[in-house]
Amino acid sequence: MKIKYSIKTFIIILLLIMFSSQTAFSFTDLDENNPNTSMIMEFYERGLTKGYPDGTFRPQGTITRAEFVTFINRTFGYKEEAESLPFSDVTGEEWFSGQLKVAIKKGFIEGYPDGTFRPEKPISRQEVAVILNGILLYPADEFTDTEDEIASWAIDSVNALLQRDIMMLHEGKFLGDESAVRESVVVSLLKTLHIKEEEDLEAEDTEAEDTDDGESSSGGSSSGSSSSGGSSSGGSSSGGSSSGGSSGNDDDDDPPEYDIPSDETVYSLNMTVLGLEKVLEGDTEFARKLDENSLKIVSDIKESMENYLDDYGYDYETEVNKVKTEYNSLEEDIQSDIEIAIKASVPAEHLNTLEEFFSK
Repeated sequence: MKIKYSIKTFIIILLLIMFSSQTAFSFTDLDENNPNTSMIMEFYERGLTKGYPDGTFRPQGTITRAEFVTFINRTFGYKEEAESLPFSDVTGEEWFSGQLKVAIKKGFIEGYPDGTFRPEKPISRQEVAVILNGILLYPADEFTDTEDEIASWAIDSVNALLQRDIMMLHEGKFLGDESAVRESVVVSLLKTLHIKEEEDLEAEDTEAEDTDDGESSSGGSSSGSSSSGGSSSGGSSSGGSSSGGSSGNDDDDDPPEYDIPSDETVYSLNMTVLGLEKVLEGDTEFARKLDENSLKIVSDIKESMENYLDDYGYDYETEVNKVKTEYNSLEEDIQSDIEIAIKASVPAEHLNTLEEFFSK
């Protein structure tokens, strides 16, 4: 079976928009054989880290308290600022002062008893666990045996994150007092994003199911009450000319003209739709740069993917040509803005899954 040409063309155009510039950049100091490298690059492609001016990421470099606050705000999309900063060692003129005001407003970080924040102090692994789980509020249902001691004030948060593989042990040790490094922090934050995105998708599915259940319970049975009719549009038990009947149509034995996507592909489609919705909501700084015409293209892509999820045999030819014409009419820098905004909100793993399915 081959997918209908018009559908395949649409998805390939969509993927070309998303993938056209993905090979343009890679940090110079990442090991391609390290499984965390792809996660670091996804974090970068989502617009959540910029690396250093010399093109490096410095994966084993420590991360300061100010840098961690910035990562947290970018990851969760926090923007609202407090009016002032209560720390004696922060003037408000530093590069991170705006980010620190956001953290204070959200209440996920505190200073020290002496009234300082110590922005340049490397943050420890157990501090990362406490701050991160203070946002996530995951319970510690299981406790992992470790070969080293974890501080009493951090043990619940550490175990909650270990239980969900958001943070990991190193040869049986958590090493809570050691400074967190950029690689492990980015991996933990990206894993958190993936979990939250899956939870959002499940919540949407539950809401949709509840809506469907409500509609079906109030809809009665009128559509199926024509079993004795000869020409009704819904009946098929005795109908000779019904438009919905199928018992006498030899064509129904033929296979469909399109491929049926796997559960993994459907999941990636749903996650991509969820990411496009975040673009339309202005969830990242890149999405907020898009003008009305750019958002219209993103909306058209999202709507077309939703139509595909509703009907795998839907004819997209008109929509394909419309989206392609609108996209090609934009200046290159605006096209680039759309690409970056989409990649910042749609996980690369899902785009890869879609590419494998729709390019075959």
